[in-house]
Amino acid sequence: MDRKRITYRPSRPSRSPSRSPSRYANPNVSYQIMNLLINDKNKKLNELNLARLRTLSKSTKQQINKHHPKLKEKYGDEMNRIRLSLRYSWNQTNILNDKRKRPILRQMRKSNSQIVANAFEAMRNDPWFIKGSLYEKKFLERPDKNINDENMKSFSIVLASGSLGNLEHLFLNYNKIGDNGMVALADAIKPTPENPMGSLGNLQVLDLSHNQIGNNGMKKFSRQLTVGSLAALTHLNLAINQISVPGMVSFSNAIARGALANLIDLSIHHNQIGKDGIKALAKAIKPTPKNPMGALGNLKELDLDHTKIGDTGMQEFSTAIGSLAKLQRLLLIGNQIGDAGMIEFSRQIASGSLGNLEKLYLQENQIGDTGIQAFSTAIASGSLASLHELFVDDAVIHHPQLWAACRKRRIKLG
Repeated sequence: MDRKRITYRPSRPSRSPSRSPSRYANPNVSYQIMNLLINDKNKKLNELNLARLRTLSKSTKQQINKHHPKLKEKYGDEMNRIRLSLRYSWNQTNILNDKRKRPILRQMRKSNSQIVANAFEAMRNDPWFIKGSLYEKKFLERPDKNINDENMKSFSIVLASGSLGNLEHLFLNYNKIGDNGMVALADAIKPTPENPMGSLGNLQVLDLSHNQIGNNGMKKFSRQLTVGSLAALTHLNLAINQISVPGMVSFSNAIARGALANLIDLSIHHNQIGKDGIKALAKAIKPTPKNPMGALGNLKELDLDHTKIGDTGMQEFSTAIGSLAKLQRLLLIGNQIGDAGMIEFSRQIASGSLGNLEKLYLQENQIGDTGIQAFSTAIASGSLASLHELFVDDAVIHHPQLWAACRKRRIKLG
């Protein structure tokens, strides 16, 4: 009887669910990349190799590290330095996971790994002395610390990595930040794949007053505002810098595009923006069909003291105040405003503009009897319905018509 021959074929062991084939890279691709890395004459990893390297499995990376120790040397030492710099107490360290490492590695490839590591170490030293966890910090105040452009470059490297992404209040006033420092800050806050809202997407208060920021820095900063950086900002202080017409025009263009729609408080006093600068701002905040409230419709406080807007500038600005419906405090001290500017301002408030204004500052201007009469008539007719306090020069306080109008409405003159 013929028997059918039975061939024994041992069954293949089943794959473990945790060892999915998708985790392993193509070995041919792996060896190709290893050869590229090993044969790299300059020992420099280009962007293409690094992009492919990230797709390899852990075991393949270990092989590459074994054959090409320069890879470990290029990043390993610097990453260890960064880990140590992120330690904020004897037993607590910021977790440096893949999501946090990725932008740091991108900066290392873009510039220099030593510079990036130095920047993280600088955050724990003078003039920054940042204590606690970088990733959890929400409030950073460093006024009057002699922070210069070089210090800002280090700070900007750390910012760009997203390590201070939870900051809500940043005070860098009374320092020595110039155009180069402002450019570095602007580059650091731009949106990235890891941070679509920018590295300071949660920032609400930014104070850069009493520095040396000029037009070049302001132009770069305004450009980054336009692409969506600092969209959550509510308070911005740029007072006492070196911003003039070109910088103000760039800033106004950013405002016109809706870059600071949530802004509540804007201070740009003691900058030489002049009549052309205030004209650009007035044009930017006027209502449009797309934005009936205007670009700064949520603004409650505006400080334009000592900006040299003059009569012409005051006339231009007055035509746009109708869009500032929520404004409560307006400062126009020391602006060379005369009768013509005051007459136009009075005409606009008589039509119902600035209905929520509570405090108005008009000291140190050149307003004559004609301008005061026009303003007094508007006040007597009920304009500026919410006004509580009016600040004018001593010579104007006793103007009979203004005194009578304010007394009737119980407006405090100062």
